[in-house]
Amino acid sequence: MLLMIGWFGCLFGGGNIEGDEAGECADGADDDKDGAFDCDDEDCAGSPDCDEPAGTTPSTTPTTDDDYPCGVTLQEPIEGGSYELDEGCGVDILFEVVVENFTLIEPAGQPDAIGEGHLEMCIDSGCADVSTSQTTLTVSGMVAGDVVASVACKKHSGQDADAGENWTDSVTITLVDPSGNCAP
Repeated sequence: MLLMIGWFGCLFGGGNIEGDEAGECADGADDDKDGAFDCDDEDCAGSPDCDEPAGTTPSTTPTTDDDYPCGVTLQEPIEGGSYELDEGCGVDILFEVVVENFTLIEPAGQPDAIGEGHLEMCIDSGCADVSTSQTTLTVSGMVAGDVVASVACKKHSGQDADAGENWTDSVTITLVDPSGNCAP
């Protein structure tokens, strides 16, 4: 699928350690973006949030969207990949994403449903909302150099499809300019 996208703002995740702040081992998020959530993250070992009272079994059934985090991992583009700009300073980049614990649906007009939403794929600040895990983004007006390619899953909340974001994966890629038309 080919999408022409405009310039929008994208937010990218930080580099925290899970459990380095109070409550992080029980917030339903992967704060350090390593793929392990809360008590399943080895960084939370020994946290009081992860101690189960004797005789109890933790629930694995989500009851709200906050209990149902999605996970996305970029397969393409790859970290450090190099992509050529065309003579008009545009580029087509294939995004391939692995989606965990999340059902992809159309970006807007959907009713609330736990564990459903869409993806936002970005090349620097050029972003597009999509409902598929494989998409080619086309951006124009780019300059040669390093840029960030990212994907975030967005929870749906009624008509406001961008109500929540709970996982982002990003890589740095290099745009090269063989024509010499797209210098910084």
